[in-house]
Amino acid sequence: MKARKTTSREGFTLIEMLVSLTLLAIVMGSVLSTTQRGFAIFRRSSANGDLNSRAARATDRLSREVIQASAASFNPNLDTPIGLPTVWSESLEFQDAVGWAGNALVLDTARRITWQRAAGELDNGLDDNGDGRIDEGFVQLVLDPAGADPQTVTLARGVSEYLEGETPNGLDDNGNGMIDERGLAFRMDGQVLTISLSLESIGPAGELMVRTQESTIQIRN
Repeated sequence: MKARKTTSREGFTLIEMLVSLTLLAIVMGSVLSTTQRGFAIFRRSSANGDLNSRAARATDRLSREVIQASAASFNPNLDTPIGLPTVWSESLEFQDAVGWAGNALVLDTARRITWQRAAGELDNGLDDNGDGRIDEGFVQLVLDPAGADPQTVTLARGVSEYLEGETPNGLDDNGNGMIDERGLAFRMDGQVLTISLSLESIGPAGELMVRTQESTIQIRN
């Protein structure tokens, strides 16, 4: 019985197969990596869009709540003395103007919009409630705050402790004229009320995302 000889052609075929498999693995790895990057970009884009939409809806709701308010009812007073840093507040109590009685403006029951620290969070620079955000809060509407049974409505969650770009250092870090302002801040310029709001969310890769919206309202009463 003759021994079967291995030809050089068979050897080259094996090498070619190994080379082909290696090239295929490289191509498939590249395709997989590209696909994963594409999914990551899509997830981040979706998360950005959702956060932008939430911030826009929240500022729109806040604007609608105060658009009929009387500036004379604002508590605290947001008038800024000349030469001093802009007066701001994380809370605003107000009353809507509902008509006139003779020459007197008739005001509705008081309401208050305020920033509150989220449940489980402490003012300590830590993520106490384990949601990935630090010292965050929410925006709350209080109906008839001085009444016997005030009602509360949550208008926005995941509100930053400080407005985007601001740190508690006694300086105007983000250049908006306010110092160390909260993630919700009200300020006045004449009869124009500006509402600033920063919302936070945890991105698909675990990163913190922040979006800021501002709304201006001409107060007519």
